[in-house]
Amino acid sequence: SSMSSIESIIAGNGYNSGVDSAVCWQDRVRFSGTVDAAYRNVRGDVSGSDTVSGSDTTTRAFNLNQAILGVNAKLNSAWAAKGVFRWGFSQTPVDNFAFHTYAALNDAWNVEEASLTYSDSSRSPLFFKLGRGFVPFGHYADPFEFLPTVAQTFSQLNEDFVQLGVASSAGWNASVAGWTSAVSANDWRYVATLGFDHSMRGVGMHFDASYLSAFE
Repeated sequence: SSMSSIESIIAGNGYNSGVDSAVCWQDRVRFSGTVDAAYRNVRGDVSGSDTVSGSDTTTRAFNLNQAILGVNAKLNSAWAAKGVFRWGFSQTPVDNFAFHTYAALNDAWNVEEASLTYSDSSRSPLFFKLGRGFVPFGHYADPFEFLPTVAQTFSQLNEDFVQLGVASSAGWNASVAGWTSAVSANDWRYVATLGFDHSMRGVGMHFDASYLSAFE
C-alpha cells in the first residue's frame, strides 16, 4: 500500500520510501530487502588476436552485485526507528567526490541508514529526524539504484545529519537539515527544502526545491 504524502516527505530519499506494508513482524517491526544479481556471458580470444592459432573462450559468471536489508520499527504513536544494511561487491559502481554512487564494501555489511524519527501529524505538522541517511537534497526513489540517473548521481549524499521540518496535510512542506563536513567538524553543511504536493480530481501538482550549502 502506498504511503501517505506526509509519510513520504518524512521518509525522504531513504530506502523503500515509496512502499509501506501493513504486515509487520511482532506487530511493530517490518523487514524488507533487495538482492541485485547479474549473469555474464562474454566471448573472448585467449591469445588476444583473431589468428587461427588463438583459442576462443566464453566466460560465464553469476555475480551478486549487492544485498540490502531494511528494518523499520514503530516505537510508539510518534517515534519510529529505521536501519538499512548493505552488502556490496566489486561489480558495483565506483564512489568518489564527483559521483555519489556506491563503491564495493569488500564483502562486508555496512550501515547505510540508522535513524530515529518523531512525527505526530494529528497534533502538529512538525517532524524531527536524527541519524545516518540520505540528506533531503534532490529527489529519487531508490538510493541503491545500480545505474542511477545523472541527476541522482550528483545529488545523492549519505551523511550523519539532523533534520527539522514541517509536513502539512494540505500538501506543503519545508525542512532544514545539517551535518558536519568530513574535512572539519567545525564546518557545517546544510540543506534547505521547500515543496508542494497535492492531487485534486485526478490532477496532480508537485513542486520541489532544495538548496545545498556546499559539496564535500
